[in-house]
Amino acid sequence: MMRITNISITDAARQVLDRRKSVFKPRADDVFALTYMSSFINSDGTTVEGFRPGYAISPWPVEYLSPNWVMVQLSGGTEFHLMPRFKWSARERYNMDLVSPSLELFSIIPVPAGTWG
Repeated sequence: MMRITNISITDAARQVLDRRKSVFKPRADDVFALTYMSSFINSDGTTVEGFRPGYAISPWPVEYLSPNWVMVQLSGGTEFHLMPRFKWSARERYNMDLVSPSLELFSIIPVPAGTWG
């Protein structure tokens, strides 16, 4: 599994992620994971208020992790498994932000070369 360490995170995203990680109580074979949600709709077909596509925190069974998943390690040591939405590279740099505070959804995007810092 590829390990991603070149990732920055906004303060808002770190606060939510750290809080949720501290109370995470996995079942025996679950991991702390972020999975991509492209839509979230009400029973009437409308989009749930506050929803923006992004990564949601969820327990994920170890047996359902594939070689395509990546392990993300943030500065400070927080780690999580990530269901990739695009092709990842250990050499690229990424940025993580909170895009839906009410639903606690995150964006993780590549940072263009020359803009890291």
